[in-house]
Amino acid sequence: MKKLAQYRIFQHEDDLLAFVERLELNDIPYETAKYASGLDHTYLGAGAGVEYVLRIPQERFEQANMILEREAEADFWKLPPEYHLFDFSDEELKEIILNPADWYRKDVVYAGKILDRRGVSYSISEVRESIRQKSEEANKSRRANWGLLLISYLMLPASMFIGYWPASFSVFSGIFLIFWKRTDDHGNTYPVFDKVSRMHGFALITLGTVIFLIFWVLILTVGLPFWN
Repeated sequence: MKKLAQYRIFQHEDDLLAFVERLELNDIPYETAKYASGLDHTYLGAGAGVEYVLRIPQERFEQANMILEREAEADFWKLPPEYHLFDFSDEELKEIILNPADWYRKDVVYAGKILDRRGVSYSISEVRESIRQKSEEANKSRRANWGLLLISYLMLPASMFIGYWPASFSVFSGIFLIFWKRTDDHGNTYPVFDKVSRMHGFALITLGTVIFLIFWVLILTVGLPFWN
């Protein structure tokens, strides 16, 4: 017998048995297993504490997907109006199509059907480009506040008169401008501030470090704080 791989997990035994019947009609070998899901059946019902794993040969995955797709196309017109995907926006439905591994196969088919019903044309390349543009726009780096930059630069000469701590503020501001990043919903990391702001950050760190070195050279040579 060919090696079997996990194809899908079912929450309800009836759903598993119904799908197994279709596998048998198409001569697709399979095996099933029942596991504890870790869910608390006290609150979710007597059957909520188990899940049913279906394994089939990996080279038959696409054939099984086709079976699911045919079922989904037939079942789509029977969906109740309150089915959750009907509340999804066009962009959210396109994301389902683009990321089928994160959704049940039927939901992927339903998403396409709903878009067709709405008269929204789409293709995988169009969906990918739309999501990329949306992600870039949402995560567009911004220019640093001019007030922060002004204060950070003014702190540098102030260090020559009242001690190094103002320059420390400038250095930490530079580090903040360069290294602060954020992560989008897809796990991509972007700098918060734009290139110009990061260049200011580099300048603040450099100038602050130079002032630090000058400050300590004067302390070591003069022996007293030179601003006194």
